[in-house]
Amino acid sequence: MIHTNKSREEMGTKSRRVVKLDNRFLESGIVCDTKHKKDLLQIIANLGVSVRDLNKRDLKIKSLCQIILQELTSLEVKERARDSRYKYFYGWWDERVDLTNK
Repeated sequence: MIHTNKSREEMGTKSRRVVKLDNRFLESGIVCDTKHKKDLLQIIANLGVSVRDLNKRDLKIKSLCQIILQELTSLEVKERARDSRYKYFYGWWDERVDLTNK
């Protein structure tokens, strides 16, 4: 909640309650659940999934993350079946690749 020394009349607007999330419980790093919905929809579109075909229930952040995970898993399985060098994600069993230029 935001505290001010001004009264409601001095502020010129009605008082409103501001809810602030506790950052201690927010996961850090690259976690899908912490991304903005707009960014997740862009990722889904880049993966070739039609955003227009999603229903209202699928537009929740957790559902969008599940769609991304399913699509990446599907693409990874296809590439591994072809014995391709392309990777969509790495497992703990995969050899670590250094992508930096030395």
